[in-house]
Amino acid sequence: AWVKTTDTSGAIIAWGPDGVPGAGWTLLTESAGRLRLEVGGGAVVGITNICDNQWHHIAAVLDNDGTPNVNEAVLYVDGTPEIPTSQGDRTIDTGHGTVCVGVSNPSASAPLFFRGLIDDVRIYDRALSPGEIAELAR
Repeated sequence: AWVKTTDTSGAIIAWGPDGVPGAGWTLLTESAGRLRLEVGGGAVVGITNICDNQWHHIAAVLDNDGTPNVNEAVLYVDGTPEIPTSQGDRTIDTGHGTVCVGVSNPSASAPLFFRGLIDDVRIYDRALSPGEIAELAR
């Protein structure tokens, strides 16, 4: 997706059910303005501030090796892989599907809404290569 925001607590895209360990995915901005992928209790956090009111291409890639874990996910900002600042170990379920753009699970007691612009959201049924991510960011 492409995002432009100053929001440091908004859900960009979410999918899967809440309350099921490893099944609820949320790609969001976090307090330091960095990109964060949360998956049912585990998380990977990037290093680049994307909440600077500039357009940024963002991506999260998981190459499912048969035993997917959130610490295997790779975040990208503007075509460059992020070196995560923190990780939480959590086995994840890649098979759940309700997708929400601009909000975490809307049926949650306190859904996170994204304040900003989102464009060209895509979900692929395979892991994109670093070169493919870089091309999308161009």
